[in-house]
Order: sequence, then structure tokens, then C-alpha cells
Amino acid sequence: MIDCNCLLCLVPADGEMFYFIESSYPREKGDQAYLETKVIPSFYNCLTFSFHMYGKNTGKLNVYSQRSKDRKILRMSFFGDHGNQWHRARVPIIDNYPYKVSFVLFVSKNKNYSAEIILEFRYIKV
Repeated sequence: MIDCNCLLCLVPADGEMFYFIESSYPREKGDQAYLETKVIPSFYNCLTFSFHMYGKNTGKLNVYSQRSKDRKILRMSFFGDHGNQWHRARVPIIDNYPYKVSFVLFVSKNKNYSAEIILEFRYIKV
């Protein structure tokens, strides 16, 4: 269900799926990693996910939705350090057409290993 680039996929014992990027070498400032779902039926009209953005060099996380060949619509954006804890986000996507969701992660700096972005998500019907 997912296409990804530049991300490490972690699968803990409980079966949950996590996607991870950090700012260490060989990452450079401005590098991007993306995670894109396959087409999602329109009856799934809300996306929930958890994110962990930690470290003084943490970059940015953008969340987009896109119908077929239409342009991407920015739904949410997070910047910088959000503390060493998980946060839950809920993105309503009210649409009568199937769509994809994209996560784009931007590296801020790569001077050390002090920044990471981790994602865990699922779809829910509201």
C-alpha cells in the first residue's frame, strides 16, 4: 500500500509499521524523503497518524492529498523539534473521489545525529 524513498522501514514485534529518517551523513540539508500511499477509496475520509520529530536539527514534515492527476493539496505541515515524545495528528479528507496521501520529510542540517522524524499511520472511516 506504500511507496517510499530514502526512508528506513522498521517493523516492531507488535506488527505496527514505522517509517524513519534522520539527518546524519550521508543526508544533506535540503534532502527530501517521501512516503506515498496507493490510491485510497473515498469512503476513507480521515487519516490519523503519529509522528515523532526530535532534535535541534529536525526539519519539516508536510502531508498532502492528491486526486488522480490533480495537483497535491497541502493538508498539514510541522516544523522543527517537537520534543522527545509522540504526537497524534488527524487530517480530515472530505472528497468524493479516490485519492493518495503523501508525506514529505525535509532534512534541515546534517552536522550530527541529533535529528529524526518517525511516522506511524493508519486510515479510519469517520
